[in-house]
Amino acid sequence: MRNFSKKTIFILLILIASLIVILVISIHQRYSQSDFSLSSINGIALMDKYDISLDSKMGGMKISNKIEGEYTIYEYQQYIGKSLGNCARIKVNKSNIIVSIYGDIGSDISGYNKKIKISKEIFFKTDKNIIGRSSLADIKKAYGLKYEEVINSDLFGYYGKIITYTDEINRRKIAFGIGRTVSQPINDKTEVCNSITLYTY
Repeated sequence: MRNFSKKTIFILLILIASLIVILVISIHQRYSQSDFSLSSINGIALMDKYDISLDSKMGGMKISNKIEGEYTIYEYQQYIGKSLGNCARIKVNKSNIIVSIYGDIGSDISGYNKKIKISKEIFFKTDKNIIGRSSLADIKKAYGLKYEEVINSDLFGYYGKIITYTDEINRRKIAFGIGRTVSQPINDKTEVCNSITLYTY
């Protein structure tokens, strides 16, 4: 009886040790250094060379090229009827290398303009399958819990925030604009992504 008890205790200790190891690995993965060396939006990665073949991946009509110092910004838009829909931008340096990619859902997510129907077509998606209207819970599951957060609010009830993940080794960041309708409670499931920016720094 005594031997059986020792064996049982030994097995329990092994199980507990195994669970602790799994927990430590899980926590490390969620809080460890981000690596965005292969990150992309719609299959377009930072440091890719820009050419017009990439325009189709942005899902909208290119409406302008803006020059800002040594950078060129290509802007894209979609329209839902006569209303502004999704918007996107690609920023390149003087060597035509992509240093920033941005996309948003355009239509108002805060509840101010409910007459505008949000386009069913989501034309920006990260390599980890985060899209416009992904929940904050989905973002945390895909990218972890090591991020910086800036919260914005005003007297009219608008609420939003930006959470930013940083890859310090490759000097890249990915930022998610987060919003909700004013009538909803604030939690990881009701807060949803309304913009994504992948950029170098």
